[in-house]
Amino acid sequence: MDRDLKIFAAGESVAAQAEGFSNLKKLKQHHRAAKEPEFARGIEALSQALRESKDDAERLTVAAILLQSAALFKQWRDRITESLKIGLVNRLAPLETVPDPDDRRYVATCWRFVEQPWVRSYLAAGAIQEEGSDPVRLECIEGVLSLSPDLAGALVELTEPMRRLNFDTEKPGDSKAKRLRRVLESINSVYSTAPKEPGESAGVCLRKFLVESMQNVPAAVNPGVINELAEETLRLVQGIVRARFSCVTSEETYSAMEVVRGWYRDYSWENFAEQSPSANLIARDLKEALELLVRAGVADDGLYSRLVLAAGNDSRARKAALDVLHKSAGLPEDLARWLSGTPVRRKSAFAAETEAAQYDEFLADLLIDCSRLRSMEETFERDSMPEINVTVPQTAVALSRMLGTLRSIRNAVETAVRVRSLALRGQIGDVVSFLPTEHEMAGGLRPGIRTVRVVRPAVEAPAASGGRRIVRKGIVEPVE
Repeated sequence: MDRDLKIFAAGESVAAQAEGFSNLKKLKQHHRAAKEPEFARGIEALSQALRESKDDAERLTVAAILLQSAALFKQWRDRITESLKIGLVNRLAPLETVPDPDDRRYVATCWRFVEQPWVRSYLAAGAIQEEGSDPVRLECIEGVLSLSPDLAGALVELTEPMRRLNFDTEKPGDSKAKRLRRVLESINSVYSTAPKEPGESAGVCLRKFLVESMQNVPAAVNPGVINELAEETLRLVQGIVRARFSCVTSEETYSAMEVVRGWYRDYSWENFAEQSPSANLIARDLKEALELLVRAGVADDGLYSRLVLAAGNDSRARKAALDVLHKSAGLPEDLARWLSGTPVRRKSAFAAETEAAQYDEFLADLLIDCSRLRSMEETFERDSMPEINVTVPQTAVALSRMLGTLRSIRNAVETAVRVRSLALRGQIGDVVSFLPTEHEMAGGLRPGIRTVRVVRPAVEAPAASGGRRIVRKGIVEPVE
């Protein structure tokens, strides 16, 4: 050990230090060496090389050793982190130029120690270019997801390097499809264990990622490759829904399914969809979304078309729709006919408007109640739950379950409210000018009152004219 430690500490060259460090690990003496005074000199020499070296390969070697040391030796982590913050201001050479996969993985952990603008795009390129090491790709993807505001942002970051990637092989389409599958597999692996906000356009970004990834190469022809890529794509679609259930009713969430469908002939798509675990889960989610919407009085043809895709054909989708019909007693005739696929009897425009207005008034009351409930939840969790957790932990568990159920109910109501585009107008406590068309005075109208305080906000919705209409007037009181 002493000889290798001296070589590492001398710092005569980065190559010599790398060899000394490698030998210490092979001898399993690296933890012991890290406690010796000589080790500090070696770390200092490496830190200086990281700051001053103009050799890209040398900087990569130094970064790999320092990042590995920070990971292996707890006592050195803070000191090395400070050195990395200074030494990694400038972008490193491409990750794929590091020959050893273990070293590549340690270099990929740079996002855990430094915050530099170049790191996210560097890791995205590393994830796409990685040839054979799944741990390296996973570390890169985890970094990209962690540094991105949401899943959509991560997909945007990965799109350009994936589009530029080319293969000089006999079947470049199959080669690129395999790489795309591995990248999606890594995204799914990380996202399933540490989900974050999908982002408003996650489904659209996933579609763009697929299209741009494969647009400059011939279509993949190997059925096994296509099936594996399709499964990982659908798995991510289902992961978006799992991360935020409100996405289940958005048609855009399933945009990537159209791209995947285009890789198959009709009969082969039906067979794949029937056997695909992810397609079956998406079909289940879409069935629940349709049930939620029809109970809210909405027939969504676009969402049903996505169900046809996930189920494989219209026959299976119709069976799912009929299951929804049988479970949802008391539906209006037009919705029942829509679910069953029979022609809908047209009702008069006046009757339809009256029915919609009554439903909006009902939803408006629920929206107001949900707003109050949200405020009560936040106050209770902030002021009461900490004390309950300490004094009566068993009661705290039961209360947490109850609060979770309340949030689920509120989320379902808010989904129905979004479908009808209802929104609160103002907030409790706002001081505003009194408008008879928008406000109702608590205790009765008082002449001459011009300024009022909101006691209960109004609820508004889109008007047929293109503006906004008041569904429920707000309750106000005079400002003395």
